[in-house]
Amino acid sequence: MNYERHYLSKIGGDMSEDSFALLRSDIDLNGTWDPIYLYEGLILDGWHRYRACFELNKLEELDIKQYDGIDPAGLVLSKNNRKHQTPAQRAIFISEIIEWQKGSGRRSFNVELIKSCPRTRLTIPEAAKIAGVAESSISRAKTILNNDHLKTAVIEGKIGLQEAAHLAKNPTQPHKIPKKLAFQQLKENYHTLKYKYDLLLNELKDCNDDCKIKKLI
Repeated sequence: MNYERHYLSKIGGDMSEDSFALLRSDIDLNGTWDPIYLYEGLILDGWHRYRACFELNKLEELDIKQYDGIDPAGLVLSKNNRKHQTPAQRAIFISEIIEWQKGSGRRSFNVELIKSCPRTRLTIPEAAKIAGVAESSISRAKTILNNDHLKTAVIEGKIGLQEAAHLAKNPTQPHKIPKKLAFQQLKENYHTLKYKYDLLLNELKDCNDDCKIKKLI
């Protein structure tokens, strides 16, 4: 019972390490109350609960359900609106939702309720209204969507949205990139590889063929 994370869940962001540690401890003591929702075979809602249960070897306790609604983007938007976010994080999040709708051809009825007219794509002013930010923030957020490192740096407060947009538009122009950003890139790669390594070991833990395990890892 191993699942990957849906794109719509990813753009909702991650818990801080401290918050995840608290969640993990609470699930260890009290179990998990809310279900995990799958969409297209991937986790749409509940990624951190899933991760916590995976680390605690309590995957069998999860209540896993299929999302059978018609607005997966709307669900993620609704969940994300309950979180405390900075203006830059909100700008990036709503821009990601817009791009997903454009690429998938699926409209979010949750978003459509906020719009003043039934166009398929949100305009920058409409997106800014939903996110509660300036129109310039939406424009800058759209500039960095394809640069994961800059996007992560902005979300985590390492650099500002304006600075990140400048770097994205002028990649060859000399510009001092904070050392924390370079370190963050290495840290992300480490955690990704470690998670995949642990996932593989979990799948093979009942295997008695040591040679096969060593070959696979």
